[in-house]
Amino acid sequence: MRYWAATLAWASGVGVHRIRLGVTTGDSPATRLYAASGFRPTGEPEPLRTGSALLAQNLELLL
Repeated sequence: MRYWAATLAWASGVGVHRIRLGVTTGDSPATRLYAASGFRPTGEPEPLRTGSALLAQNLELLL
């Protein structure tokens, strides 16, 4: 977790104001990790790719 905190501190220091990423909706460990770091869902889950049964949820962190 200390690498994650250092990465966020670096991003903020170079002027990044928002970080966005996507996780598959069934990926609970990743979702929990990002939520604990302050990421929040944006929009509705969408298919991971055309024709895929997997859904992806976009997450966003404002720095």
